[in-house]
Amino acid sequence: MTSNIKPIFDTLADEESAIDWNRLLVEILTAFDCSTGTIHILDWESQLLHLKAYQRIPEFLLPKMMVIPIGKGMAGIAAERKQSVQICNL
Repeated sequence: MTSNIKPIFDTLADEESAIDWNRLLVEILTAFDCSTGTIHILDWESQLLHLKAYQRIPEFLLPKMMVIPIGKGMAGIAAERKQSVQICNL
């Protein structure tokens, strides 16, 4: 594990405190040299993704990103494939 992603895993490993989703996203984006991103969590019962944090997403898009079905949009595709997705030069 490279030293620049160790803080990400340290944040997740601290079970005694609530996850600061915004801080976690900033650390992930910094580690992977990305400018834009989101964190969604899966509601196992409904099988829907719920937005927890976002960085540099236009406000008008947020209502469409709050709840996402698996397989729909970039977050849904990432969840379906269980892999990250990216767009360069968007």
